Amino acid sequence: MKNDWFDKIEVLPPYAGYPVHRGWYATRDGEDVVAYTITPKRPNGHVLFYLRGGTGRIGDVRLPRLMQFAAKGFHVVAPVYRGNHGGSGKEDFGGADLEDVLSLYDRVRGTDTLIHALGFSRGG
Repeated sequence: MKNDWFDKIEVLPPYAGYPVHRGWYATRDGEDVVAYTITPKRPNGHVLFYLRGGTGRIGDVRLPRLMQFAAKGFHVVAPVYRGNHGGSGKEDFGGADLEDVLSLYDRVRGTDTLIHALGFSRGG
């Protein structure tokens, strides 16, 4: 788990034996956004940005889905976008939520790792 990716981190109970964290980070436009991470048991040196679709609880981040990628060695990072899961701001659909992804990407890309993205619907 890269502590410098987030301004605040909460350790959650493991899911299927995988370490899970909820982190808060500030976007470049001043919102505090929440993202979930799952750390793989056997890291492959890659980070996967899981970019959810839907709005609100529809299409929300689900740990079983993230765990599928962690099982393949990816350190999974899944932002839930502004206004969700205790983050600040108002949810935006296909607008300012792009800033939520880019701000987190800027934090992660400074590390020596390969970054991949997988998005659905608005996350695509």
